[in-house]
Amino acid sequence: MSPVHPVVPRARRVDDAVSKAGIAMLLRSTAQAPAARKVRSKAVPPGAIRTAIDCGVLSHPAGRAALAALIPCRRIGGAADVAEAVLWLASDHPDGIDDTPRFVDGGMLSCPAFVGNG
Repeated sequence: MSPVHPVVPRARRVDDAVSKAGIAMLLRSTAQAPAARKVRSKAVPPGAIRTAIDCGVLSHPAGRAALAALIPCRRIGGAADVAEAVLWLASDHPDGIDDTPRFVDGGMLSCPAFVGNG
């Protein structure tokens, strides 16, 4: 798991953004060698998900509304959203998907307002 920050820059947290980008490259690099043996490398980078890290923002209605406004689908995700993506990727259905992150972000990556506030 690595959040959307391998793609979205974080001017105030360069160290964090660089470490997340490293995880993304690890995914792509580890996908090459074992692919012929049907060993797949996958990642599920979550966007805004209700977790303890955001409890300060989420505990206030104005904070929840401000965060949700940055997300195109206008809702903050939950653990079930991430779990569903992980279960699907762990199944045999996505046999041809390798080294490509499956973002669970409600469309955050396509939202210019979020990119400026990452």
